[in-house]
Amino acid sequence: MIHKFSGILSAAALGTALLVTGCGKTTNADQGGTVSPDDTQPVTITLFVQFSDDPDTFVQSHILDPLKKKFPNVTVNEVRDATGSHAADLVAAGNAPDLILSSDPSITNTYKPIGLLDDMTSLIKKYHFDLNQIKAPELDAIKVQDDGHGEIYAMPLYDNSMYVTFYNKDIFDKLGVAYPHDGMTWDDYLALDRKLTVLKDGVQYNGIEPSSGAPWLHTFDAATGQATLNTDDWVKQYQFMNQFYSIPGAQWTSTTYGQSAFLTARTLAMYPFYFSMINTFQNLEATGKPMNWDFTTFPWYSQQPGVGNRVDSHNLSISAASQHKDLDFKIIQYMLSKDIQLDLAKDGKASVLTDPIYQQNFGTNIEMLKGKNMGAVFKTKPQPYLRPGQFDSVISPFSSDAKKQIVEQHNPDIVGVLRSEEDQANKALQTAKSQQ
Repeated sequence: MIHKFSGILSAAALGTALLVTGCGKTTNADQGGTVSPDDTQPVTITLFVQFSDDPDTFVQSHILDPLKKKFPNVTVNEVRDATGSHAADLVAAGNAPDLILSSDPSITNTYKPIGLLDDMTSLIKKYHFDLNQIKAPELDAIKVQDDGHGEIYAMPLYDNSMYVTFYNKDIFDKLGVAYPHDGMTWDDYLALDRKLTVLKDGVQYNGIEPSSGAPWLHTFDAATGQATLNTDDWVKQYQFMNQFYSIPGAQWTSTTYGQSAFLTARTLAMYPFYFSMINTFQNLEATGKPMNWDFTTFPWYSQQPGVGNRVDSHNLSISAASQHKDLDFKIIQYMLSKDIQLDLAKDGKASVLTDPIYQQNFGTNIEMLKGKNMGAVFKTKPQPYLRPGQFDSVISPFSSDAKKQIVEQHNPDIVGVLRSEEDQANKALQTAKSQQ
């Protein structure tokens, strides 16, 4: 139900989440959400969807339809994140939702400032929800956003940390270069990039754009309250990236790098990205523009073998304004049941549950994945999730400007650029803090 919002803030911390053991433990993957006798009255709840990955198909088939069967007395109204209906707009209008489907683990910076997150630890205890069944990286990405008292503000719905390197076979064939293979490092990709960044038949081809695989680095030091853009790690990262950008013929424009270069212009040979991009390949095929593609493991850094990009997941949270929090949690519990998670896995959404059955069935409903290098999907582990900084949004424009100067404008003074942007970021931080 869309409720009038009366400034309800997140519930006070209720202690660390309990992992229920012993007699009477309910393993959610086996049992799913249970419906008690008082859950039979008609009720309407609102689901806020901050989501961009084919939301119409996904939300209807994997959330709304299953919920209608499991909870026939419950009507779920979907509200899409859009102009005029952002979460803050709904709160300001007194129409806060009951449930939130977020597209990234970084939920606290978005929803906590508007008082929209509710701690689930008491409900986890009440309904004997077993947290051990959830993959540690995805759960830890939520836990790290607590207020220091073990709050849990979301449950991961599915794992979006499946990063791979997509590649266009036709470009490799045209240039006479062997396809990439599993287990390659960024140093291997640099050598491969030099073979692929060439002018051929009047077309400038490029190998790979490395920023998608950059380590996730801090931009803010909570201890000092200062921006951290001019650090040894940032300098080393840009120095390494510049080895790619300085290859003769390499360019940085909207058409030579990025998804448009890979999918539309088809001048970019490789594109490291989320596995979920298979939706795009399906759309290309449906519109008569198929690509001859496959994928391999996401590139590793030699000092971190088997580690790819940061943890990512799509998550469900309970709104602090909801009048139906027990029902909300039962819905989340059901969405983490075996049947739902197995359906997600078969449709190419990696389960957040640890049972190997989900990996074994991953992508089996997707015809175009037959014959693809499916073994590559689970060979790479994600980087741990960094605790979001309170002022990340303040610093972000300066971090982006540093990248633009160093990469796009080819400014060789990396340290000078980072120092200047860090100074400007700290001035912006000072202003932001003074306005709190």
